[in-house]
Amino acid sequence: MKQHPRLWVYNYDFEFELANELRVYRDQSGFYPWFFLNRSWHVLLPMAKASDSILAYEEPHAVVAKDLEKKLGDLPHFLVLKPERESNAVFEDLVSQHTSSWHSECRGLSPWGWSQKAISYGKMMGSPEIGKVDVQTINWLNSKKTSCTLRQEILPEPLRIPGKIIEGADLKKEALEKTVTRFMQQHGHVFVKHPYGSAGKLSDVCVTPHFSDRKIRKWKNWIRVAGGIVLEKSVSILQEWSVQVQIDVDGFLHPLALTRLFSTPNGNYLGTLIADADQKRLDSHIDSLRPVLNKIVETGYAGPLGIDLIETTAGEIKLLEINGRLTMGRTAFEWHRRISEMPFSLFTNLIFKTGQFLDFKVTMDRIRNAEQQHGFPVTLLNFVQDVSRNGLLISLLIEGDDPHNIWRLLDNLKSFLLTFQELENIKYLNS
Repeated sequence: MKQHPRLWVYNYDFEFELANELRVYRDQSGFYPWFFLNRSWHVLLPMAKASDSILAYEEPHAVVAKDLEKKLGDLPHFLVLKPERESNAVFEDLVSQHTSSWHSECRGLSPWGWSQKAISYGKMMGSPEIGKVDVQTINWLNSKKTSCTLRQEILPEPLRIPGKIIEGADLKKEALEKTVTRFMQQHGHVFVKHPYGSAGKLSDVCVTPHFSDRKIRKWKNWIRVAGGIVLEKSVSILQEWSVQVQIDVDGFLHPLALTRLFSTPNGNYLGTLIADADQKRLDSHIDSLRPVLNKIVETGYAGPLGIDLIETTAGEIKLLEINGRLTMGRTAFEWHRRISEMPFSLFTNLIFKTGQFLDFKVTMDRIRNAEQQHGFPVTLLNFVQDVSRNGLLISLLIEGDDPHNIWRLLDNLKSFLLTFQELENIKYLNS
């Protein structure tokens, strides 16, 4: 089947669209982390072909692009979007700017995650796969209520995390505070989750059964607007994992990779590690998750799929949640298999709230020094400076023969960049 040129769009706001979060516009003086997300074309680059295009809010840094072209062999086109008012809703920014000329260059649409706005834009550009995308299935698959239900009902006990779904009808039987308190009395510390939260957002951790009126109102609003909330026991985590698969339109499932996810205790993303040796365990995870995977295939869903797992300090593997979209684990795996020549690769996005610009040349010099000192290749995937002079994005792929040494290299690099920035701030203040 002929593959038409595709437009790749990193609509990172995918889950927040499902959650009906508000659109926010950027002014020139404020610090907005999603300014960098709008420019994170590098998360899609290893999956795009030379004939494809990637949405970008500005041209990639010339030196970075030249180096990536050398490593990848070729680069896709970059279609630069410049809306009058930039927001955190990517497809709304696309619609607000006249982009019909792009549709002659790209026939297919490949978003980070399908949503109603992505489907609408795909119809506008005549993307052939739009008829195969079912928004109800997308919503069902990405809801944490679904992850909780499948985990509790069709997986064996060792893979379960104690959880409970509270819906509107439940509030007529018992006060919300009592329901959460009783769950905490059974299970200890608890997460209260919105069905469509992402990366630690729209989630609260409760360590004592004493809830402010503000929190109770917020949870009730989640129940009213999103149809429910999920209570989930907080378990001690040794390691986070993610199983990456791709499902064809005919229902055939392709296992791709097992990735290690690293995040802060409140859910903020730190990086993804790919280890060649881990892939020997992929089939066993696919086998244990087969009931869930079969259920997803039965719904007719086709596309990328990531299933997050946690390994507890007791050595048990448990299903955390299902993501019917591309994931950072998939991105890390694609970068690893495209350019890495070593058994481990760490993919990471570093956002510095600097107050002053870090010099690109100094940053590159430090990266090269780190390479020489540790003996590992480091690829700069993206370098974005905030026009408000309040932040900087540096994205890296660090290769190595040992994860501990990779993390040591990254820590040294971060320490240098922060120290350098402090010195620059002092110079600035004294000037």
